Amino acid sequence: MKFIKVSLLIVVGLIVVVLLVGGIFLASLNTGKYEAIAAKQVKQRTGRDLSIGEIKLSFFPWLGIELQQLSLSNATGFKPQYMVKIDSLDVHLQLMALLMQEIRVDTIRVHGLQLALGRNKKAETNWDDILQKLQSKEAQTKVRGLAVEDKKTPEEQAVSAVSILVNGVELKNAEIRWQDDTTAQTISLRQVNLITGAYQAEKPLSVSVSGNIELSELQSDIKMQLQTAVEFNAQTQQLTLDQLVLNIDTALQKMGIEQAAVTLKTGLQADLKNQIFKLPQMVLTLKASGDAIPGNKIQAEIKTAINLNLQQQTADIEKLTVNAQVNSQGIKLQGDIALKKLIDAPQIDGQLRVDEFNPATLAKKLAIELPPTQSKEALKKLAIRFDVSANEHSVQLKKINIQLDQSSLKGIVSISQFEQPAIRYQLKLDRINLDNYLPPAAASTAAGSAKVSPNRSGSVAGNVDTPIDLPVELLRSLNIQGDFSASNITAYQQAISSLNIKVQAKEGLIKLPVISAKVLDGKISALVQLDVRNQLPRYKLQTKAENVDADKLLSPMLEKMLGEKALRLAGIADLTVDVNSQGRSVNQLISNSNGQLKLNVGKATLQGVDTEYFAQKKVFRYMEKKKLPVPEEWKRDYSPKDITALKMARASAVLRNGVLNNQDLLLHASRFKVTGAGKINLLTQNIDYRMIIDVNPPRTKTVFERLLDVPMPVIIKGGGAAFKVDIDYDKWLKTIGRELKTEAKKEIKKAEKKEIKKQKEKLKNKLKNKFKGWLK
Repeated sequence: MKFIKVSLLIVVGLIVVVLLVGGIFLASLNTGKYEAIAAKQVKQRTGRDLSIGEIKLSFFPWLGIELQQLSLSNATGFKPQYMVKIDSLDVHLQLMALLMQEIRVDTIRVHGLQLALGRNKKAETNWDDILQKLQSKEAQTKVRGLAVEDKKTPEEQAVSAVSILVNGVELKNAEIRWQDDTTAQTISLRQVNLITGAYQAEKPLSVSVSGNIELSELQSDIKMQLQTAVEFNAQTQQLTLDQLVLNIDTALQKMGIEQAAVTLKTGLQADLKNQIFKLPQMVLTLKASGDAIPGNKIQAEIKTAINLNLQQQTADIEKLTVNAQVNSQGIKLQGDIALKKLIDAPQIDGQLRVDEFNPATLAKKLAIELPPTQSKEALKKLAIRFDVSANEHSVQLKKINIQLDQSSLKGIVSISQFEQPAIRYQLKLDRINLDNYLPPAAASTAAGSAKVSPNRSGSVAGNVDTPIDLPVELLRSLNIQGDFSASNITAYQQAISSLNIKVQAKEGLIKLPVISAKVLDGKISALVQLDVRNQLPRYKLQTKAENVDADKLLSPMLEKMLGEKALRLAGIADLTVDVNSQGRSVNQLISNSNGQLKLNVGKATLQGVDTEYFAQKKVFRYMEKKKLPVPEEWKRDYSPKDITALKMARASAVLRNGVLNNQDLLLHASRFKVTGAGKINLLTQNIDYRMIIDVNPPRTKTVFERLLDVPMPVIIKGGGAAFKVDIDYDKWLKTIGRELKTEAKKEIKKAEKKEIKKQKEKLKNKLKNKFKGWLK
């Protein structure tokens, strides 16, 4: 016991002696001398001026140093005066721990750090000169053969084996400023605080960082907070960030964002040796509001897991889920994405899908006004799914499946050669009713076959031209090959089935070589072409319609031409059109149009025009004017028929420089036949046409019937829709004049015969009476 007591007294005595010696040393230490030495060394190595306001030393129980008012001058030509300023720097070691071969560092405190970084208009930074000085010193050291080898000495190895514990790092009220004169941009980090927990090798280290980020360009103030636990194994090079939480709050008033909050929650498992990084679960949430945001308010959450291997250049984004809400209306995206060759030649493969949502409601929440639709059930359901493959040269969307209401679109789309994109696609649509998406007015127009009143003023449409401004450069850059098909489409209450449209576009030649469909109870095929390779755009249209409903195809055109008159032609029709043109305006296209048209209708019905009635009416008026007898039954009973049955209707035309020339019109019915020939100028809408109405009355006993049997020439002339339809009286009167003369001769001859017969009877009676007297 006495030994122990003596030993303790000796130890205490030694400590007291050490403290006394240390106190005397600190009291007599000339800190100014060391300030000068430090400033000289910094000047030699960096070329900058170091200033230390005050140095405070401590010896027991903590051996430490506190530096106050440190500053390092800035590079020449840069502002402010100092590149680095520190209010105070405090580092202390526990003295007793050193005696036990342990390093115990108290919290390292750095208060009031101000760091000014900058780049001038010459793209020179304010640390370039320091790097040049350090590189020069290193080179001189190597020349002198004083370069230190990487091999550790036994003493260094012993130091590395010493247990090290740091109570933490405390960085308070720091400010870091970046001034870039090349872009006139300033970024400031203000009120930066960094606090860590105690550090011990292979133990988790808690880290907390907060601060404000100011961006001059956006005039924004961003508040940032970061918390995590860091664990690092130097031997295995394993880094773990556990329970990482990053919060960002900002307001970007210049961009119309009043408030935005971003929160990131994740963890990180990193194998630095093999360059493998894993984020097993990442959750990113966003809340924002402001005028710049559709609907003024949005909330989104992204969940995923990320695996990154830099050695193999791969990245997997698994179980990706994006939930977005705009004013409580949600949309959800899910998928998996794999990336390969991240550095050499990035490749992406993945699957993405957007779960079913209500696009009409979402648009309303986004303050997007959609046009009204005929159906209230339109735009109520939308879901999207596709696989994606992409690299630096191309992107391909495969297994596309878009569900819109009751319609489904499937197919493939690819784009390559991004400098001059080459687009390829194959799309198939099962069914869609386009009427549901048309405005109500358009739907009612289609349903009621709205009558378009023609221009009755007689003005020439060609006086007003409409230019066609084609995006020529864009059209010349197109490189497209596509195929679109649809099983069933309803448009303007017309059913279209087996639709197929092929598109080819390259170097300014845009072709739709195949347009085919079953429509109007028949089949239609067409070719459309636009050629902008030369200065003047060229157009081409070839159409062939077989066994189509003439009423649905032709009646709307006839009705439009005649305005209020409901002229309809019903039957089975064949139509061919082959027209080409060129020009930069509507009038040029019409004037330069050339081609052929042909129409052939078998048995048909003509509604709205009674050709026989038209002829009878003209004969009736003529006979009334000439006071010739008209059959009483016709005056009393006859009225025009609503429908006329035709045995045949056909016509063909040649189009030359905008003038349509028809020479073979034929409307053939059991009681009449109409033939016609003439020209129509499509630009001026002038018409010069002649028809012959040849009525075949059931009998020709009366003058009326015989006049009706005379072919009646009809002239159609005029401009626009103000054309006139009337008979060619001069020609007709000559014909009926001859008929009337013939009739008059017949009547005279008949009267003569009657008179001769009468005279014969008189003579016979006289002779009979005379002979009668003789007989007495």
